Amino acid sequence: MPIASNGSVSLYYDRAGEGEPVVFVSEAGLGGWLWGWQHAAVAGPHEAVV
Repeated sequence: MPIASNGSVSLYYDRAGEGEPVVFVSEAGLGGWLWGWQHAAVAGPHEAVV
């Protein structure tokens, strides 16, 4: 799983699909599981980033 870091903060993210990116952002402490069905729906025509 890719990691984006800035100073002492690191974020893990996942990417799927191709095309224009759609970025799913949740509140702190919630995981990517929150976007399960939405991620699956847009990952075909778009690049979904969770």
